[in-house]
Amino acid sequence: LIGSCAGLVPASSSNTALPSTRLAKKHPKSVSMMSPLATSTAVFAGANLLGFGISISTGWHYHLDLIGTGVFTISALLLRGTSRVQQLSAAAVSIWATKLASFLFFRALQVKRDARLETVLSSGSGAAGFWLLSFLWAFVVSLPHTLVAGGAAPAPPR
Repeated sequence: LIGSCAGLVPASSSNTALPSTRLAKKHPKSVSMMSPLATSTAVFAGANLLGFGISISTGWHYHLDLIGTGVFTISALLLRGTSRVQQLSAAAVSIWATKLASFLFFRALQVKRDARLETVLSSGSGAAGFWLLSFLWAFVVSLPHTLVAGGAAPAPPR
């Protein structure tokens, strides 16, 4: 009883729970108050809008893979969850995305321009189409981690 009143042990009955315990149940600790799907969508949309803006204003190709692949790390870390499975998924996605984005960015610094995308990125509509497809691809590919992050974490054993 003393431990539960001090907030060290959850109270067994919801009627005896402290106000802070009831608030914690209603408002889980997370980076974002949005759902994982909404958070993921917002992160990928923001990154792709940034990429589009850089493409239109500079004509550079350096940022294509850095933003397009690196944003997976940001999304995964924001959606890392509380359970071991959620955190392992976030770690795996983050390591993969960081490694791939680093390699592709290094390659872009060496090559400077991607000849395959020269025509596509030369017009505003082409750049918009490229970044829209990049957003859709990222959204679909990130769904497995996003859905795991949105699942309820199993209760710890008592």
